[in-house]
Amino acid sequence: MFESALTLEFLHSDGFSLETPFNWGVMVAGQEERFARPRQLLGAKNALRALSTLPLNQADTAALGYRCEYIQDILAHPTDDPFWSAADHHRRVADITVAASLIGGW
Repeated sequence: MFESALTLEFLHSDGFSLETPFNWGVMVAGQEERFARPRQLLGAKNALRALSTLPLNQADTAALGYRCEYIQDILAHPTDDPFWSAADHHRRVADITVAASLIGGW
């Protein structure tokens, strides 16, 4: 079910896990830039440092050097916010009738 409802992975009614979506946001933000892999390694180090930045809405700038809309959205919208409805497909999963191959990993 987590795969079909993006926010269930990191947003919860009593809080949220910032590390997972924040690190993902930092990694994805620079994936198409030149020398992306070395930048991702440096970005991971910056992301860890940035997670202790206060206020949190400035952590993306501390890690990336600019604001990241994805990270700002996570901070601005709680799990039950209608904002996330477009990314929540858990009610539609049973209606899928085509074959699918899903691969995930760490």
